[in-house]
Formats: sequence, C-alpha cells, structure tokens
Amino acid sequence: MFEEILQGRYEQWNGLPTQLTLEDLSRRLAPADLHPPQPRDRIATRYSVIQFERRSAPRLWEAWLPFASQEVAIVEIEDPVCSDIEATLAAMGKPEIILENQRLSADYIVREFVFPQRGINLSVGDPLPSLSQRRSLLHVRLFPPSTLQRYVTDVGEPNPTMPHTHI
Repeated sequence: MFEEILQGRYEQWNGLPTQLTLEDLSRRLAPADLHPPQPRDRIATRYSVIQFERRSAPRLWEAWLPFASQEVAIVEIEDPVCSDIEATLAAMGKPEIILENQRLSADYIVREFVFPQRGINLSVGDPLPSLSQRRSLLHVRLFPPSTLQRYVTDVGEPNPTMPHTHI
C-alpha cells in the first residue's frame, strides 16, 4: 500500500485504509527513529502526532491519531519523492479543488491539489520568479477517501503552515 508512495508514484493511491494502526504504519515504513507523541490541534480535533524519521527518502513522516484513538487518521509526508511532478499531475487528472495559501515556503508559491475521493493532497510549489528552480512536490497528505466538505472541515489546514526544516 505504501510502496508506491515511498517510490513517488501517487497516481494509484486510493485512500488511507481505515483501522490503520501506528504499529501497521511503522512496520510498512521501517523508521530509523520514532518520536514521542505530541498533542496538536487541527481544525476542531485534538490529535496525538507521532513523527517518523526514515534513513531514505522520503525521510520525515507524521501520523495523526485522534486523541485517545489507536487508528491513524492522517499521514503527512515532508519532502516526498517525485521525479516528475508534471507527469504525476497529468496522470492524476483534474483535482476536485486547488487551494492556495495553505502552506508557506520561502522559495515557492504553494498550491494544494486536493483529490478527496482518492484520499490524497499534493502540495506543489511553483518557484518564485527570482529563482531558477523547477516546479516541485513539497508535501503529501494521505487520508481516508472523503468528500471535499469533509476534507475542508476535518482534514485540511486551518492556518498556513511552514514546511519542516530540520533533518
């Protein structure tokens, strides 16, 4: 299930499975380090967030479990693998919505390509005009298939976030 994500192939993703436990996710990702849970809020829900660090890319993952739950509701991936974002977006087809100003970056204008029925959101960075970089995939959010309404009210970002810069 996560093999495609680890390899940067997002086109076939069909949503985070329900009843995915932290142990299941850890087995699939084989992290080098597993950090203690940190309480965090997302929209109207309190979560316990566990950060995974892997030795190979993509290195930084977060598992979001609703407080007092044993099931992973959201998985966040920083600096995901993607060899060709243009081909990936073309293969995925038209997103249900493209959101702006959800994530911030010093080097990119970030747009969220949201595919709620497939349980995936791709944060794509368009380089600032002053930089000679290419368009890039900056972040991936995985979640169970949902409606756009549920994505906006339960899964998405209530405030713009900055990418993690450590590691």
